[in-house]
Formats: sequence, structure tokens, C-alpha cells
Amino acid sequence: MTSATAWHLGTMGFGYKQWVGSFYPAGMPAKKFLAHYSTLFDAVEIDSTFYGTPRPETVLRWRQATPDKFTFCLKTPKAITHEAPLANGVEAMQAFVETAVLLQNKLGCILVQFGPTFTYDAADELDSFLRQLPTTVRFAVEFRHESWLREETAALLKSYNICLVAADYI
Repeated sequence: MTSATAWHLGTMGFGYKQWVGSFYPAGMPAKKFLAHYSTLFDAVEIDSTFYGTPRPETVLRWRQATPDKFTFCLKTPKAITHEAPLANGVEAMQAFVETAVLLQNKLGCILVQFGPTFTYDAADELDSFLRQLPTTVRFAVEFRHESWLREETAALLKSYNICLVAADYI
């Protein structure tokens, strides 16, 4: 029996200077890290986008530096998920998605990670936010508060065709 699931292998980030000499060859300039990384892995979660939407030129460089079958997962900026009510982040999320889609077929999904103080009490707010996301992009949601560990959470995400990310720190 064959599986229809496509598996990808990667790490959270690729630009770690402390990897030089062990993973990256000694003396390799940082601008070559992603190209080298993509010879060994076929996916990466871009954590730096948590700190802000990257410039379009940066996203285009990422796309050009990687092979055709490479997959990116971009983390939603914290200004949207952590620093303001979700309702205030809809417009910023639209702008983030517009930049993310520059990856074209290399965009696997956008990770929407919530902080540990975001509880199930905000389920209606989350529902409103998810309803406004574009349906042309895949999303995955990660909760870091145990109150989300319930069937209603799975049903809500399923209604929008959004993946639930499971982490072991809850």
C-alpha cells in the first residue's frame, strides 16, 4: 500500500552562524547558506518572518536559491498573532500573504503560531480571523495553551481546511 502523504525533511531556520564548520563549510558566506542547506533538506520553516514581513526581494532570493521541489513554511509575524487583537491583524495578514506567495509553488504553508496566553476563550475571535484568510494559500495553526486541546478546536480548523500543528511543549 502506498501513501498519498508527501513528507518533507527540514529544520526551523537555516541561517545559523554556529553551524559554520560543522554543517556549513568553514568560510562559507551567509548568503550561500540556503543554497547549501537545500542540497541536504527539501524544506525549511522560516522563523525570521515571526519578527516581520520580509522584503519581496528577500523572498525572491529564497525562491531562486532553492531547487524546484523545495518547500517553505513561513511563520506569521508576531505583530499579527501576539501583539494585538486578531481582528486588527487581518490587513497585515493579507499583506504578509501577498509577500509569501512570491515563493509560488515552493510555499508549503503559512504557520500561524499563537502565544501561550492565547486561550480557547478567544475561539470566536479566531473563527472570525480564519474566515477572512485567503483560500488560495495553505495554513497551519499552532496553539501553545492547553485549553485548545479539545474536539471543538479540530472541528473549527477542519471547517477552514487548516492543519493543526502538534508540539510537545503543551
